[in-house]
Amino acid sequence: MDLIAPLLSNPAEPRLTTYTDAGRMELSAVTLANWQSKVANLLMSIGIGAGDEVAISATPGWQPAVIAIGCWRVGASIIDAKLSSMPDSPPSTARVLFTDSVAFAEAFEASEAGAQIEEVYVLSDDPFGRGVEECGGDIPFGMNDFSPELRAQPDVFLGPEPQAESNDLPVLGNYAQQLNLNNGQRVLLEMWDGAEGLKKCLSPLSVQGSVVVTTDTTDERLSQLADTEKAHVIPPIR
Repeated sequence: MDLIAPLLSNPAEPRLTTYTDAGRMELSAVTLANWQSKVANLLMSIGIGAGDEVAISATPGWQPAVIAIGCWRVGASIIDAKLSSMPDSPPSTARVLFTDSVAFAEAFEASEAGAQIEEVYVLSDDPFGRGVEECGGDIPFGMNDFSPELRAQPDVFLGPEPQAESNDLPVLGNYAQQLNLNNGQRVLLEMWDGAEGLKKCLSPLSVQGSVVVTTDTTDERLSQLADTEKAHVIPPIR
């Protein structure tokens, strides 16, 4: 599903604003549409589509958010990449991993949980999304530097419409209901923890809203950001 298309009636309007240790980043509707298409094209190029799962393990920020949006464009769902599973739980069926830790990627690939992984994309911690090697880091043989791979993708989604919607989309709707979101509302949430938290934070987009997320959740900071961003503070779902 194209989650962003309904937002393009106001292409320059902020839709995702992040406050992290790296500072403030803001993505408009048209910018999100661009990243959504690039991620979707990348996934399509490696055979990821409707019904597939994509594993993510990365520090919260705008890059994991656009990965999730791109996954939903091709009908895939996002899951947490974990080295160990609960007893009797089935192993992950994800064939691709996005992470910001080479050490984690190596451990995950070697574990039973990551037995199905075919491709690994490593994210940098650069706030503007430069590649790992562009920031002076190294990418081990067999892994991919996420940003350069993504930049090479077309800005428009070139694939067919997915035959089925992502299983995550009803989850977004459920979170929007639980948060009592109004259509088009701009809300302020604490930064996510894991795949479910990421879905919660992006759920305002499903009702044509916009979201501000922050790692600093002191009352004083939330009040300041709510005033600066003209956003309504939403208590976390526990």
